[in-house]
Amino acid sequence: MNFSPSVFLINKPVGPTSFRMVAQFKRILGRPKKIKIGHLGTLDPFAQGLLMIGIGGALRVNEYFNKTVPKTYRCVGILGQKTNTGDCEGEIVEESPYDGSYSESQIENMIQELVGPYLQKPPAYSAAKHEGKPLYYYAQKGIEIEKPPKIRHIHSLKVLSLKGNLLELLCEVSSGTYIRTLFEDVARLLGSIGHLKELERVAIGPFHVDQSFSLDDVETSEALLEKALGVDRLLDLPPLILEGEMAKKYSNGVALQLDLEPGQYWVKGPEGKILGLALMEDELLKSQINFS
Repeated sequence: MNFSPSVFLINKPVGPTSFRMVAQFKRILGRPKKIKIGHLGTLDPFAQGLLMIGIGGALRVNEYFNKTVPKTYRCVGILGQKTNTGDCEGEIVEESPYDGSYSESQIENMIQELVGPYLQKPPAYSAAKHEGKPLYYYAQKGIEIEKPPKIRHIHSLKVLSLKGNLLELLCEVSSGTYIRTLFEDVARLLGSIGHLKELERVAIGPFHVDQSFSLDDVETSEALLEKALGVDRLLDLPPLILEGEMAKKYSNGVALQLDLEPGQYWVKGPEGKILGLALMEDELLKSQINFS
C-alpha cells in the first residue's frame, strides 16, 4: 500500500484526546510500520472540530504550515466563573456574578482592543514545555511555573451571541494562541472573570470543518485513503518539475544551480510525484524537506 505524504481532515468529537484520534486513525489504516502518523495541531478533549492528521512525511511540513496560516475557533464562555484550567474541565476557583451591563455590540467594540499583536502566556494547564515536561505536569503537583509571554496575533474577534452570562465568540488567531486564555482576557475587559464551556475549531487556513469527516464513518484503510489530500495542499507554492538526472540529484540532497525566482517551491518528479519542498536562494535550489 502506497503511503505518499498526505493530510486528512478529521472532525474530532468532544471527549477523546487528539492522541486517541491518531490511535483510531492508525487502527483503521492497519497500524503501518515505519510510517510517521500524527496530528498537525492538538485539540483539548473538551474541544471539537477540525483536526488535521498527516502521514508519510506530511508532519515535516507542519513547521512551515503553522507559521503561515491562521486558525478559526467558535467558543462559548461563562462569564462570572473562573476555573483553575480556564475551561470546563477544571475546578471553579472563583465566582463573581456577571452583571450583564454591556450589549453584544458594546462588547464587540470593547474586545477590538485585543485585535492585532497580542502578548500571551501559556496557561498552567497546557502542553507547553518547561525543562522537557508539559506545564500541566507541574500544575498537577501544585508547582507554579511562570513562562514568559509570547507574541501571538489576533486577526479578528466577533460576538456571535450573548445569552445571560454565556458569551459566544468567533476568533481568528495565529497558531499557538490559547483560546481559553484569550477568553479570560475578554472577560477581564468586561470587568469580570470567565472560562470556556465549549470550543470548536472551525478552520485551519483554507481548510474548513465542513470539509472534514468522522473516523467513526470509515471502516477500511481503502476508504480512509480515498479521503487523503496531497501534502502540497498545505502550502500555496509554485510547482517545479524535475526530470531524469536533475530529479535524481535532488532526491540525493544535491543543491541545484537553476535560473529561478527566489522563494519556496514544491519539487515534483515527471509523473507529478512530490519529491519535497525546496528553497531557491543565491542561485541554488536547496532541499528543505526531501520525501525520497
